[in-house]
Amino acid sequence: MSDGVSARQSTVVVIGAGPAGLAASKYLTDHGVDHVVLERGEVGHSWRTERWDSFRLLIPNWMNRLLSEAEAGDDLDGYMAAAELVDRLERSTSSTRPSSST
Repeated sequence: MSDGVSARQSTVVVIGAGPAGLAASKYLTDHGVDHVVLERGEVGHSWRTERWDSFRLLIPNWMNRLLSEAEAGDDLDGYMAAAELVDRLERSTSSTRPSSST
């Protein structure tokens, strides 16, 4: 393309590299489906920039098993902070390496 943006064809486009988008990407990768993840910034962008520092998830840690992560933290009955969620998203992304564009 003439504007410096390269064209790429994918079978599936996942919008957003948050928890749901990365979970979808993991599922597609596990099933051999070609896909790309589109995010307006880095992984977990809105969790980094659009949440209060004191923000916590509304479900207990024992329900937060991001992607295939086996552990739910030390405090199973506690509630994960936004910064911890971002850390987990980054760890999950580094192990699955979805194709992504910003």
